[in-house]
Amino acid sequence: MCGSDKLKVIGKRLNQSQGFYPQKKIGITTSIVKCKNCGLKFANPIPIPEKLNDHYDLETQKYFEKSFEEFHPSSFNAEINYFKSIYNIQTGITSLDIGAGLGNIMKAMETHGLNAYGIEPSFSFYNYAVNSMGVSKDRLHNKAIEEADFKKESFDFITFSAVFEHLYEPDKALRQALTWLKKGGVLFIGVPSAYSLNQELINLIYKIRGLDYVCNLSPMHPPFHIYEFTKRSFEKNSIKNNYSIVKVDRVTYKTYLPEILNPIIFPLIRLTKTDMNLNIWIRKK
Repeated sequence: MCGSDKLKVIGKRLNQSQGFYPQKKIGITTSIVKCKNCGLKFANPIPIPEKLNDHYDLETQKYFEKSFEEFHPSSFNAEINYFKSIYNIQTGITSLDIGAGLGNIMKAMETHGLNAYGIEPSFSFYNYAVNSMGVSKDRLHNKAIEEADFKKESFDFITFSAVFEHLYEPDKALRQALTWLKKGGVLFIGVPSAYSLNQELINLIYKIRGLDYVCNLSPMHPPFHIYEFTKRSFEKNSIKNNYSIVKVDRVTYKTYLPEILNPIIFPLIRLTKTDMNLNIWIRKK
């Protein structure tokens, strides 16, 4: 994201869920490193499948929570309304959802009057979006971003929602998306944070117990997260790729810790700014 090669190894990650006793499990590990310049965390080496579909052509119910298998009218409402509040044009808006999954965001965009298009590399996800969600197959392309071909400056609004962390070359993907975005257009990226409280607590427990494991990322098992980001990752990247950051939201939907701890954990998250997710709003110059 920033171009630096100054890295620090922070631990190792198993090819399965680790729990509190990763040392008792048998598996393959890869190192997790942190960029000293921008805080980006990623697997090094990055395990790359022979074919992308080896990861993502899963049955939808094995990858998505059941709530994603139905369209909810309120889905992505806040994000679309915010986009409209910062964008001058209100009619004839064309949007692109990169990594459209089951089609929820495309359906939401259509509900708000946007001309929605999408890219989805997984055939099983694409098939569900078209046949179960009712997304037009003329608008949704069963391709990876590297294979997609749109005219320059075609879109007013482009989204990477829970997608960017799965891409093997996020900087390259972002540059490609920016060529498709109109000048003054808006790009939304929702990503996992490199510094979330629950991960920091678990990593601290590992360290106290003398273990060299970390719970960051999941490069070798679903959901196949390759990267975790910081606000500074995008600030540094914006200099390389000539865009401005409009807004950064910190969001935690659930912590995956025991719910009885929520009255303590959520105020602590807000105080320390260690939410699980970052929503990055970008404007093309």
